[in-house]
Amino acid sequence: MKKKGLIAALICACILVVTESVYVFLSIWYEGVFPAFLWIDDIYLTGKTTKEVNQELIEKHPYDGIKVIDISGEELFISAEDIKMEYTFEPSLEAIMESRGGFKWWQTLYRTKNLASEISPSISFDENELAYRLQNWEVLTTSDNLYAQIVKGENGYEIDSNYGYKPIMENIVFNVSDYIYLSETEINLADNNGTDYSRPNYTDLTGEFENSHQDLVAEFDKINKLQSKEISFEIFSGKITVSPGDISKFILADGSLEDALAEEKDKQSPGSGLFIIGGVEKEISEEDSFYNNNGLLEDENGDLIISESKIYDYAKSIADTYTTRWCMDRYRDGESNQILIGGGDKGDGSIIDKKVLFNCIKTKFIDDSTDFASNSESASESDSEDVEDTNPLDILVKGTKEYNASEVLGDTYIEVDMNQQHLYYYVDGTLNMDMPVVTGNINRGRSTPAGVFDIYNKRYHTYLRGVDYVSYVNYWLGVNKGVGIHDANWRSEFGDEIYKTDGSHGCINCPEEKISVLWEVAEVGTPVILHY
Repeated sequence: MKKKGLIAALICACILVVTESVYVFLSIWYEGVFPAFLWIDDIYLTGKTTKEVNQELIEKHPYDGIKVIDISGEELFISAEDIKMEYTFEPSLEAIMESRGGFKWWQTLYRTKNLASEISPSISFDENELAYRLQNWEVLTTSDNLYAQIVKGENGYEIDSNYGYKPIMENIVFNVSDYIYLSETEINLADNNGTDYSRPNYTDLTGEFENSHQDLVAEFDKINKLQSKEISFEIFSGKITVSPGDISKFILADGSLEDALAEEKDKQSPGSGLFIIGGVEKEISEEDSFYNNNGLLEDENGDLIISESKIYDYAKSIADTYTTRWCMDRYRDGESNQILIGGGDKGDGSIIDKKVLFNCIKTKFIDDSTDFASNSESASESDSEDVEDTNPLDILVKGTKEYNASEVLGDTYIEVDMNQQHLYYYVDGTLNMDMPVVTGNINRGRSTPAGVFDIYNKRYHTYLRGVDYVSYVNYWLGVNKGVGIHDANWRSEFGDEIYKTDGSHGCINCPEEKISVLWEVAEVGTPVILHY
């Protein structure tokens, strides 16, 4: 028994010695590095120093800076470099090393292995530099001298003031600092409840503004009622909207009275000499009384003055914008297959009847119950003298025709833009060649007909005969009856506005060196679109 007891004691002693040796060995082995079975997320720590792990954590969780969002929506990014930031995980890692490293490695056997919840970055930065950058941010700089005025911008008249929400700079600096210390990458100053320590970022002065500027608010409400009218027209598979910025240009401002008084009624310029005041169309004279109210003209009743001539200028600009050229550009850009060609026979290729459009818009300020839309199947007389009797549901010129470009043109076609006096030849959707031209003389009633046609024949060295002429040409592409595309050796110049005074009998005159190339490649049946 004694022998067995001695053996057992020796075995226990050996186990104890071995265990202590292993413990001491591993304690020495893990001195200054993390012991086995430890990680932070997917970063394995075993055998690594705090500096090595810190570098991996910084690379995995970098902090580049913070985005500050003002209550207006403006943004400012302050980088870590801007504020001389020091960003490290070493204090947290050293605390873990203190509790788990060296002779305490054995605790890893029963304690948490993933230490992600035990680490956080230690952040320090130059708070004075942060304050400087915030204080010099333009959207946060305010004046103690409060002001408010009505100004005209791209979106119409608006109130410009420094009332509203006045920044509390001390609190903003404090809140942004707090977010940085929490490693947050964005702070919205409109939110005053970001953290437990957040302070209000702004003082609300809107109530003070309304009490101090009641007259200005009333004047703006009057202006806004006019410029916010909903006026739109369905056309071109889309909508033309008269925006507040557009309407604001109709309203007479201070300094425009002299020009307004000088206007005279003119049938050729609808709206000239006429104004809408208080919903009534009338003329004005020097005997009338007008006043400047916040930069705008008003009559003795406090009504704003709308210039009909300015409405007409707008209608004309719309008509000049939405043309067949505009349709062709949209077709080539893949936006729409719809092509409209105006029915004018005097070289006027307008699609939108500017007189009808003018009448529709002005009526909106006289009778607010009128609704407008377009109808591309019927059209109104653009040269009718009594535009008030025209159909307000139609703003297209009479005779305007609609085509599906993909069906009638395809990708290979000839386009002649009579307004630009230029011919373009497209092959598979790509411009292949172009040239200046001279089309029919519009002042002699010989304008080139607009429309979509096909080349119906080709001739080489032929004579063109008319009532009062016989002309020899080398290259001829027949387009529509007696109208064709051909060379004109009797001309030395092409393009510009020659067609208005010295145009052709209706054909498209081209430089010989250009038409000779086109004649060779354009086949009979090639679509041709002619438009102004």
